[in-house]
Amino acid sequence: MTNQLAHYNILNIKVLLPFSSTYNTNNRVMQTKAIEVLEEIKPEVIVVWPAWEHDSGSLSTRNYYLYQYLSKNYVPCKYKNIIFFTNQTEIQDQYESAYEELGQIMHLERLKKLPSVWGNEYLEEKETEDISLSYSLADTNAEKLGKDCYRMTAEENYFMYVFEKNLNGSQVPFLRISVNKHDESQTDLNFEGVVYFMNEGKGLNEGHRFIYDGGEGEFLIPLTTSPYWSYSDEIQTILLDFIGTNLKDREVEISLEFEILKS
Repeated sequence: MTNQLAHYNILNIKVLLPFSSTYNTNNRVMQTKAIEVLEEIKPEVIVVWPAWEHDSGSLSTRNYYLYQYLSKNYVPCKYKNIIFFTNQTEIQDQYESAYEELGQIMHLERLKKLPSVWGNEYLEEKETEDISLSYSLADTNAEKLGKDCYRMTAEENYFMYVFEKNLNGSQVPFLRISVNKHDESQTDLNFEGVVYFMNEGKGLNEGHRFIYDGGEGEFLIPLTTSPYWSYSDEIQTILLDFIGTNLKDREVEISLEFEILKS
């Protein structure tokens, strides 16, 4: 599935996806076609590592829809240094699970401008809808001025939220973070955004994070690109960090929405 040229001209092996390699299936139309092929063939084993690499991003970010299909229908296993997906129980029983190894391969920490593109452009046509989740703000070093309005008190401001019930990450694909200046006369907002998430009983140092280029606007964090998120059913805490030299004493409106793709 990785390289058509290698399969046809070097290995003389038929390519599973007849129209393109996964390297090029980085849009929803192509990935939908790939999923249709997988649905028809239903391969018992799909090798993920060490063969499946991209030059920028992991499979889960570059091929979001295809990866979501695989993660819902296949289980990660390992044989020595080989990581593979399988949909066969008898194969799963023979080999060790590889959830942690899959996390190391797929979790892309630095998302750069991806959340901004997805939040402000890519999904602007209302491809997502809100999920109702119960959570509360447990701690922050910002000064609360009103509903969703805060005065930033430092160059690094954090907001820690705790869920009423532990989350099953696979059911919560996206986090939308909306950030706006409270006073339009203020200069532009620029910051580095960080989203940490922790399982029950775990601290910040034991959590995982996404880092993105922040500013004013909407940022859609693709949470289920990370196996650490999607394979966990014990997510209890999420922490947002806003880091920037022009944040101190700024009045900022911040709101969160957890979302899912519309069917």
